[in-house]
Amino acid sequence: MSSLEGLQKPYLHKQLESQDTIRILRLYSAQSHSDPLEFDLVHRARYQLLTDYSDTALHYDAISYVWGEPVFSHTIHSREQDSYQKVTPSVDSFLRQFRKTTDARLLWVDAICS
Repeated sequence: MSSLEGLQKPYLHKQLESQDTIRILRLYSAQSHSDPLEFDLVHRARYQLLTDYSDTALHYDAISYVWGEPVFSHTIHSREQDSYQKVTPSVDSFLRQFRKTTDARLLWVDAICS
């Protein structure tokens, strides 16, 4: 068990507002590859995401979560809920590689956001 698990509760997904709403993972930045992974989930209407072309629109990247064995041995920390979500080593590695050093990165990760 990691130190995060001993101090916090498991992450609980908030119910989506409608069938048109999706969750987007906000992956917070870090200066070092080894810094803990921190995230929050935001809800957005699909229609809004498809029709808002402004500079302030929420742009995100979509990735497939299912790589390797389904062994959930790593954790990511939710700032908003002060809780943790279990992820596979492959997802942990992916998030560390694609995490930015200055800004949050927005992702749709199927098994986390579904």
